[in-house]
Amino acid sequence: MLKKYLSAIIVAGAAVLALIFGLILPGAGKVEEGLLGTATSSVPFLGLAFGGATITTQIGNTSTTETLTGGMSIFGLISFLALIAGIALIVVSLFSKKKGLHFIGSICIAAAGILSFFILTCGTDVVYEVIGNTTQNVEFTQKFSEYTLGAGAIIYGIVATLGGAFGIVNNFKKLV
Repeated sequence: MLKKYLSAIIVAGAAVLALIFGLILPGAGKVEEGLLGTATSSVPFLGLAFGGATITTQIGNTSTTETLTGGMSIFGLISFLALIAGIALIVVSLFSKKKGLHFIGSICIAAAGILSFFILTCGTDVVYEVIGNTTQNVEFTQKFSEYTLGAGAIIYGIVATLGGAFGIVNNFKKLV
């Protein structure tokens, strides 16, 4: 009985594991040398995916935070939604007699993993309040031009891609 559901459990488990890594580890970061020492900044994966990220900067023992208005990564949002949809399809495939839900869920999960590697490429503008009620918009790519992918986005991408790829391959050639 377990063997029947083993593929779905593996794919869904990989997707949930990817989601956990995306929640815990930073999605992007940068390191800069300054007069006060090395400044390490990090942005959470979900903050990039939904916008309004809180950027944490650590300089020595001092930590500062900056909460952005805007700055939603288009690929991050699509990746997160595809991962959730893939997990839902895999779970529904366990209880449904419809064929193909497991395969479509695996494709969604693999696509989510691939899209996570493009999280810093495009997004909505970051809005800064200048003086009074005036605002200034900064393009997403300009704001995050010095940032690199963080461990959260990389591990999220690898685990989700491998989990989804396992489900896709298992659909054509039964591995388990």
